[in-house]
Amino acid sequence: MTWRRATDDADERSRHESVGREFATQDWLIVFEALVAWAGPPADRARGTTDTPRERRAWELVDLIASGIDLPPDEVPFRIDDGWAGPPEEG
Repeated sequence: MTWRRATDDADERSRHESVGREFATQDWLIVFEALVAWAGPPADRARGTTDTPRERRAWELVDLIASGIDLPPDEVPFRIDDGWAGPPEEG
């Protein structure tokens, strides 16, 4: 994977948006789970003690993902399927 700096290029934005459309809900829950693990305990967030701008941004993304899959953030852990290994293969 090649990392590139974000730009205002419409084609690049379109490519990024298409990735999200290809994700199943459980895929988003994996991302949600990883962000929460990285950003720190939810209790720290509730107390307002997240340390860095990146941690705060991670929590913003957690909220965005939860709203995108139409679940309150507190309910997400109960919807995670630990056996999820991707959508069924076609063919």
